Amino acid sequence: MSSYEIPAEGRNYCLFERRGVYDTETQFHSAVEIIIVNEGKVSATINGRQISAGKGCGIFIDGFSLHSYHESEKSDAYILLGDKKYFDNFFLSLKNKVLPETFKFNNTELIKSLYDNYLKLSSDENLKKQFFAGAVNVILSAISSDNPPIEKEPDRQSDLMCEILKYAAENIESDLSLKNLGYYFGYSEGHLSRLIHRFLNENWTQYVNRLRVKKADGLISQGKDVKISDVAFAVGFENLNSFYRAYKKEFGKNPKINQ
Repeated sequence: MSSYEIPAEGRNYCLFERRGVYDTETQFHSAVEIIIVNEGKVSATINGRQISAGKGCGIFIDGFSLHSYHESEKSDAYILLGDKKYFDNFFLSLKNKVLPETFKFNNTELIKSLYDNYLKLSSDENLKKQFFAGAVNVILSAISSDNPPIEKEPDRQSDLMCEILKYAAENIESDLSLKNLGYYFGYSEGHLSRLIHRFLNENWTQYVNRLRVKKADGLISQGKDVKISDVAFAVGFENLNSFYRAYKKEFGKNPKINQ
């Protein structure tokens, strides 16, 4: 799970960075994401489709799209990630169209200027959000001028996978076995297993465990009166050994209550 997957669900959240794009686990969040490649190459999987973008190109990822990145070579890229509200006015103007998942973007002076000015506002969160909103619209306009928006094609399998992941996030403490999911969504375990294998770079148990330990870590950080065992069971683990294994795998250490 990326360092920003959980914050990306926050209202008014925004991120504007310049850095390399590295390997990630599958991400799923409501925020919209734009990658503009400055050097090297960025490879990604979006809703089961493998794509890549080199220098002078970019990647667009709409909200609630399953995606992961693969470091095929070193890269330097501008990353914009934000609450869907920052993008709404632009996308409303497109009606039922969206930006292509990969696009051309050669205006390096524009993106560098926006990023440099954004950095100058690092001490003022409100100004950063206001600037980010304006920068997003400038960048989206620049992208759409050279890359005509396309019709959004229905994808029933992607929609089902999104519904499954939303259900898992909202019912983290419940029995999320494929058997129970099959009952809830009306599909066989075999069908769900094949669907999940197509979209995720890990098995379902690993994905659910990552969700649970991320949730647990947030609960643990809330205060010293929390008990590890209570947290583990509250987020859906059936025993402490499984919780400790999953937590250490995700964070590289055992959970600890702040005293």
